[in-house]
Order: sequence, then structure tokens, then C-alpha cells
Amino acid sequence: MRLDPKKADPRYFVYQYVSPSFRDFLNTRTVRGATVDRIALKEFPSFPVIVPNLSRQKEIADSIELIRSENQRLESLYQTKLDALDELKKSLLHQAFSGTL
Repeated sequence: MRLDPKKADPRYFVYQYVSPSFRDFLNTRTVRGATVDRIALKEFPSFPVIVPNLSRQKEIADSIELIRSENQRLESLYQTKLDALDELKKSLLHQAFSGTL
């Protein structure tokens, strides 16, 4: 089955392919070799790929990107707070050992 690029949002398919459930599925289809793992090309057409209409694909991809963006923002905020706490700890220890606390 060929998918019309005008009816597909590539972001949606990337997110679907990197999802934990699809990765688990791929692990069940992977042939483990001595040096290289592989998946037989003939199996690809049988892979369970969900293809909603284009507007739904865009909606899902937009939602994932919004969540990823918020996650990155929070990660940055928490790292800033951790850095500030580390500086506070250093300052308190310095004051404690210098007798100014």
C-alpha cells in the first residue's frame, strides 16, 4: 500500500514508529545475528500501522510536539532550580566552615 504524501503528516509516522509499543513490536520481529540485527523486508507490509485521516494525524503530531516542548521547558526549569540549590549548599557550607554562619 502506498500512502499519498498529500494525505500524510510525516511527523505522525515518526512518532508512531518511535513509540514504545511499536518498538516492542519491532523487537518481536527482529532476527538477532552475530554482528547485525535485522528485520526481513518482506514483513514490513504486515506491520500494524494506524493511518487516521490527515487532520487527525496533524492533531496527534501537534499534541506530541506541545507535550515535548513543555517537557523540555520543565526540564530546563528544574535544572535551573537544582543548580541554584547546589550554589546555596556551597554557600552555606562555606559560611559554616568559615564561622560566618
